[in-house]
Amino acid sequence: MSAVLKKFEEIKKRAEEFILERYPKGCVIIQVGSATCEEAAGSDVIYEEFKKHIKASGEKNILIKRVGCTGRCSLEPIVSVFVPGKKLEVYKSVDVKLAGEIFMSHIMKGVILEEHLIDKECEILQRSQPQKQLEKQAITHKFFEVYADIPFYCMQTRIALRNSGLIDPLSIYEYIKYGGFSSVAKILDRNNPKEIVNEVVDSKLRGRGGAGFPTGKKWAYITEKSE
Repeated sequence: MSAVLKKFEEIKKRAEEFILERYPKGCVIIQVGSATCEEAAGSDVIYEEFKKHIKASGEKNILIKRVGCTGRCSLEPIVSVFVPGKKLEVYKSVDVKLAGEIFMSHIMKGVILEEHLIDKECEILQRSQPQKQLEKQAITHKFFEVYADIPFYCMQTRIALRNSGLIDPLSIYEYIKYGGFSSVAKILDRNNPKEIVNEVVDSKLRGRGGAGFPTGKKWAYITEKSE
């Protein structure tokens, strides 16, 4: 293994250790959607409300984290609750009052507020249909594992958005743990700009500014320009 890749593996290991320390096994985790659309719906207030309840409870095994948008913007703010040994429960349109009810009922007493869940649990048949696609795109498996019981998500095969709703978008440690910067490490290890540019050209990746300009061409123009 090259020095670059070895160093990256060391960084990734430290990130994994940090996350394990931050979110130890056996803890209840409250996830609050914190994308710009969620914040516009008031998720920051909901996040702070849960923090107050956690502090007041004195419980050390209840943690809270921010996650990205999962695509149900019309039902935000969205709050997900992980209880060890139980399936994920996802609540919709959470306001301050409902946040308190979720905490006191679901988290403290184990009583789920069924009427406030984002969807009813989907059928086994619905969950089984995406399996062939998952075999082709194993990278999406983590999202499917967590959200497969919800009809809106169970038929989706997420690639670019596979970690949205799973990781804290502001945590560099979670980003690294789930593959962030791995491509940078490979590029630095290969140290061949022309080969990298050709790979981006072949990928047909395009910009999202509206013109859809090929990213590979843009990179090629820059590298070919004389200094």
